[in-house]
Amino acid sequence: MDKIYNIKLKEIFNNLIKSNNIIITGHQNIDCDCAASGLALYLLLKKYNKNVSIINFSIKPKYTNSIPHIDKIQFLDDENNFDKNILKDAILVILDAGEMPRVGYINKYTDLCKDVYFIDHHKNKMATKEIALKNVNKYYIDEKASATSQIIAQMLLDEKEVDTEISTLLYAGIASDTGGFIYSNTTAETLIVSSKLLDIGCDLNAVVATIRRKYDENDIKAHKYIFDSIIVCEDKRVAYIYSENKIEGTPINQLSISLVETVMQIDGVEIGFVIRKEESSYRISLRSRGLKDIVSIASKYNGGGHPKAAGFEVPLEKYTKENLINEIYNDIKNLY
Repeated sequence: MDKIYNIKLKEIFNNLIKSNNIIITGHQNIDCDCAASGLALYLLLKKYNKNVSIINFSIKPKYTNSIPHIDKIQFLDDENNFDKNILKDAILVILDAGEMPRVGYINKYTDLCKDVYFIDHHKNKMATKEIALKNVNKYYIDEKASATSQIIAQMLLDEKEVDTEISTLLYAGIASDTGGFIYSNTTAETLIVSSKLLDIGCDLNAVVATIRRKYDENDIKAHKYIFDSIIVCEDKRVAYIYSENKIEGTPINQLSISLVETVMQIDGVEIGFVIRKEESSYRISLRSRGLKDIVSIASKYNGGGHPKAAGFEVPLEKYTKENLINEIYNDIKNLY
């Protein structure tokens, strides 16, 4: 299949409308932007009576429970439960993934699809003619967009079928990725698109309920553990947490707490990171406030993200806990 880079959004939409079999997915450990952009596209295509499915190839995180229509997403973390036949002659739409490994095991079967569209706002070093993503043949990547929900909004806003439910999802996705329109990725175009969603009838009460996390007893217990576990480095500008995959007996994906965002609440901390030990790997999340671009660190380990929010994964056998902490800290010190 010929590869097309930055295919027009209108062309993507027209091709989807012509297709009868569409599958939407995004990155593992789904967040609000990824879920909202996918669900908005799903709901719109359903209005055209399309055979469309939305699937995520990981476990459903607890904090997504407040996202409208989240029950429409099939969470398939077990590869044995996935029927690969649904990919035959289908268009696969991959949203907000950053890099193909982040979509999970579906990456092994994309060659079964008729077309694979990759739509994203992350910087993606693999989306080049020299190093193409596996079996992806059509790309739309806009690094200036604040969120993938902004891109999907730009694709759909001319459609009269965009209603309150769809506009609410897209507004929530944008609000989530911009920190309520205060992060540096907020642009004039972000606000213009969001104002159009408000004009359509976006439900701001639903948006607040979607992006504001609520804590139960397990979250409160975990919060205490997290604050006790935060290490503030000697320069006071960097802090981190090391965690197993469970906190106080509860799996992290079943908590409403963001460990890395909790680290960033400490006064004076400019860069924070979380190392989470899983069965066969360490997952690392990085955040920055200020001028430092931490996506360069994630890229060193074949990860990705934004200048202020990025992440990567490394195998357990390659690092000890101490070595990994020291290496990441040295990477951060090299930014100064």
